[in-house]
Amino acid sequence: MIRSILTFTFLWLTQILGAQSKLTHFDYLTISEGLPHNTVFCSIQDKNGFIWFGTQDGLARYDGYECRIFKQNDSDTLGFKGKSIYSLLEDTKGNLWVGTQTDGVNFRDVKTGIFKNLGNEEAFKCISKNWINTIIEDDKGFVWIGSAGAGILVYDPKT
Repeated sequence: MIRSILTFTFLWLTQILGAQSKLTHFDYLTISEGLPHNTVFCSIQDKNGFIWFGTQDGLARYDGYECRIFKQNDSDTLGFKGKSIYSLLEDTKGNLWVGTQTDGVNFRDVKTGIFKNLGNEEAFKCISKNWINTIIEDDKGFVWIGSAGAGILVYDPKT
């Protein structure tokens, strides 16, 4: 009996002490490391391993070494729009959907890598100037976009 208790105690202590040596190390990303702003509202990791951060001052893609920043270009009227990024989705095809505070939804085609603001598309006009706080995809491929003020838009990419 004593031997069993000692064996159990030894094994228990080894597990506890061993677990402490396996603590995860975290590094911080800030504007010093390339983020456009220290306030991050959302993040996702895509199928290629990139981590995307929606910040108060633009979108950042982190590859483990450096950040690439995506911001509004006023001379490109069809491209990426918006400053504060509040929601992100990578759909099943690998496309990136980006919800902004005041400029609706941006879409990045996985094949071209080009961003397009969807505010001029007929299906998206009703939410083009609204705060997009949620973007999800259901199991049928429909993209659900939740907005503050304009309700929910359900979009079928096939039609």
